[in-house]
Amino acid sequence: MDRFFVIMSLFFSIPTLCLGQTMTIENIGGNSQTYNLTDIRSIKFNATDMLVISNSGSTDNYPIQDIDLYRIDLDDDSSTSIDELNKDMALVLYPNPASGVLNISLAVFEEGTIDIVITDLSGRLIDNVFSGPSNENMKISWEYHDKNIPAGTYFCIIKTTTGMVSKPITLK
Repeated sequence: MDRFFVIMSLFFSIPTLCLGQTMTIENIGGNSQTYNLTDIRSIKFNATDMLVISNSGSTDNYPIQDIDLYRIDLDDDSSTSIDELNKDMALVLYPNPASGVLNISLAVFEEGTIDIVITDLSGRLIDNVFSGPSNENMKISWEYHDKNIPAGTYFCIIKTTTGMVSKPITLK
């Protein structure tokens, strides 16, 4: 059985983040498909395919070898590909799973502001971890043991002036 890895998930269901935002997939032959982010439940990858699963439950399958580019178009008419989001920062979350404290280590390559939040799987805000100017090397310890947060899977969402990255975390 293939195991799928979620790279972007329900955090895109947060309406305030998705209004006017789209994802476009272009194949090698020049054809493209555009989705409104509010219509996407999740995007998953396995070794051979990219799956786009809509809120209605339908699944569109794209063989990875046929994809030339996929990108997220933000409200401000800028276009940011997934690879560009990751070139702007290096991120390590540890330990994962965490027990009481999650360490967030960032290397941010562009000056600007950064927001770090934790959401549940439905996109509901659990905690604001950090909001402020970015440093080249940032180390943040998020202590949640006294916040009555139940054990489970959550998302750590990092938003910079150039894009967003979401990483799943497990809290014990």
